[in-house]
Formats: sequence, C-alpha cells, structure tokens
Amino acid sequence: MKKILGIIVLGLLLSGNAYAESISCLGTNGGNITFQIKDNYIRTGVFNFKIRKQSNSYILAEKNEYTKNLIGFKKLRRSETISINKSNGTAVWMVYDFYKDKSKNEGYSYNYKNCN
Repeated sequence: MKKILGIIVLGLLLSGNAYAESISCLGTNGGNITFQIKDNYIRTGVFNFKIRKQSNSYILAEKNEYTKNLIGFKKLRRSETISINKSNGTAVWMVYDFYKDKSKNEGYSYNYKNCN
C-alpha cells in the first residue's frame, strides 16, 4: 500500500505542467505559438516572461535582458513584452533592442490571432 501511495505522490510531483493554462494562437506575421501560463510566468519554448498585470481577460508579461559595463552598471539591452487579450483572442509579442548608437535602436512585433 505504501508503494502505491508513493507512486501516486511521485507522479503528482513530476506532473509540473498539469495545471498550467495553455493558450494556442495562429501567427499573422510569424509562426503559430503556444503560451503556457503558470506560477506568475508565461512560458513559450525556452523563453520565460514574468507576468506584470493579469485579469480575467488580459495578461501582460515582460522579459528584459541587461549588459554590464566595465564598472559593473547594468544597462538595458533588450526589452520584450507579451500581451494576451482573451476577450478578442489576440496576442502581441513586442521586442525592442537598444544599442550604443541610438540611431540603430529597433523594435518589432509578432502578432497572433484566434488565441484560445
């Protein structure tokens, strides 16, 4: 009996994404994507985004990358945000890159529809 109970408990512990909300979307200017929402994070592939705002109909998450200069000060290198609107079934993944030469700064976005 203890072995069966141990197997059940171990199975529950190892099923980490069993309770994650999954939202699949069709890409309009890129590939299709699936967002896994769990533990205050949105995961897609190898990327993790920290959820900043969330309601029943809207989720906003972000991920920032920094570089350090010679003195050790952090400087924002790239900022990415994901916004998912559950009401109209759309999502946007925005990326903004920062460069030393500010004239080269650039931003782009991936748009998604039919998210459910």
